[in-house]
Amino acid sequence: MRLLTHRPMGTHAALRSALDEWKIARMLLSQTIQSYVAACNTVRTAYTETVSECPRHSSATEEACATIDVALESLSFDEQTLYNARMSLGTVRNQSASLIRPNLLPPEILVRIFSLLRIRCVYDDGFGIYDASATCTRWRRIALDTPELWTHLDICPKTPIGMINTMLERTRSCLVHIHLREVEPQSTEAYPASQYKVEQIVSSLTTHAHRIQSLDIGSHDDSRILTDAVFNLWLGRGRSTLPRTLLAYHHPANYNAIVTSLPGGAQNQTFVERLDGKGDSLIFLHRLHLKAIMFDWSTGVYNHLVDLRIEFTPHKRGIISISQFAQILSAGTKISTLKLRYVVLAGPKDWTHGGPIILDSLRVLTLSHLSNQSMNALLPLLSLSASGAECAIAGFKFESIYNELAGFFIRSKITTLYFCPDEPETFLSWAPLLGLYPYMKTLVLGYAHFSSDVHPALQLQKSYFNRSAVVILSSCVVTLSALKGLIDNHGILDLRLDKCTPNPLSTPVMNIRSMRERLIETHPELRCSVSDEDSTSQLACRTMFGRYS
Repeated sequence: MRLLTHRPMGTHAALRSALDEWKIARMLLSQTIQSYVAACNTVRTAYTETVSECPRHSSATEEACATIDVALESLSFDEQTLYNARMSLGTVRNQSASLIRPNLLPPEILVRIFSLLRIRCVYDDGFGIYDASATCTRWRRIALDTPELWTHLDICPKTPIGMINTMLERTRSCLVHIHLREVEPQSTEAYPASQYKVEQIVSSLTTHAHRIQSLDIGSHDDSRILTDAVFNLWLGRGRSTLPRTLLAYHHPANYNAIVTSLPGGAQNQTFVERLDGKGDSLIFLHRLHLKAIMFDWSTGVYNHLVDLRIEFTPHKRGIISISQFAQILSAGTKISTLKLRYVVLAGPKDWTHGGPIILDSLRVLTLSHLSNQSMNALLPLLSLSASGAECAIAGFKFESIYNELAGFFIRSKITTLYFCPDEPETFLSWAPLLGLYPYMKTLVLGYAHFSSDVHPALQLQKSYFNRSAVVILSSCVVTLSALKGLIDNHGILDLRLDKCTPNPLSTPVMNIRSMRERLIETHPELRCSVSDEDSTSQLACRTMFGRYS
């Protein structure tokens, strides 16, 4: 028996009638626009001819300009009306499955796609989840029914309170992540937060403070009112047992300035004094990023850390006691990411530790521009036992830490190493790296000089790496003879030259691609590539702060 499907014929007829009426109106609009443009051209031509025959400021021309001025004002309103009508029809069109192919996807797939839009910096002009919810009614319904899409909330002094409240309501009971930005003092496009606006923002966040899992704050020298208020709220009202994230980035106006506490602290006030007895609320910190901010580690907040990153400025380095840092490493057995930049690890010259600390969870290590004394004290503490570890060591004097490096490499299972001494021309010896050869898969040598006259050590005893390892020279100065020596002495089968330049003092000067061709001729088994880009710039160990990652 054939089933009959009853269709609402009256509704379909009304839709067809509306479309027919719209088509007629659209045709009339097109004709009217053509007629209007022709009239505009006629007016412009007549005005030009009149001006050429009589004084520019005659009564006729002035009257014409006044008439045009009045009409232009109403024309702007008409243009906006047409734009709104077009956008409303676009929203209807966007619901088509045949014209808008993503509409064929099930809701759960669209949610996954939308999630890529959910993190958006307040100063970023890119698309956000707000744009997805305004595309069509289906997308809006899916977005609003998924509270997880709204859990990253960007707040700056100019963020409307209504938007903050709406975003928080859409998160329902989910944990939220606050990205808070003060404006730059010299900014002309924004304004610092007033006390009234700060109170409004704090009031909106207060009832949700127990759900704030991560706080990402960015402050400047003269604009820390908002960040201070929200931080105090998070510190006092947040759930102490919740795994939490604190990302605190201070942007000093000059390289000689750092703050001595988290935003809002008095001058020379340490972080522990800023806690006011609330240190327990930070015990369960899992991620801690600090930029140009001093931190008193006696609070013991490091026991549960998995991600620790500390950076200061080149001319004003932060000081941490080496004994305190050893305690951090010993207690932080779960640390998987450790990054230090422009940090001084201070202690007495005769300070010693019982032995290397086995860090079996640490997979990303960055040591950048630490002092020689700091490296000499820190490297003997480190032993990376986790397989697949990435490590970047940059901005150091090679000879000063030669033995410490060799011992560290022997103890560690590093598979990817970015190696960049402070004085590239002094990088003469390959020996400290040899302890890595059982594990090494990728070796990146940055900003080094490889030329025959400064590399006599290349002619010493041969030493073979894992023959499947990739050696990448990044932004290095090279000569053909030095590259041949590198390949012959170390058994390199896969060589990449990223942003390398020929030594201008070599004779004859040969460009990099010609060097590659010669290397392939003399070493047929060699895989060699040349690139004008740095293919390693996004290695986890080379980026200090991957914001929102």
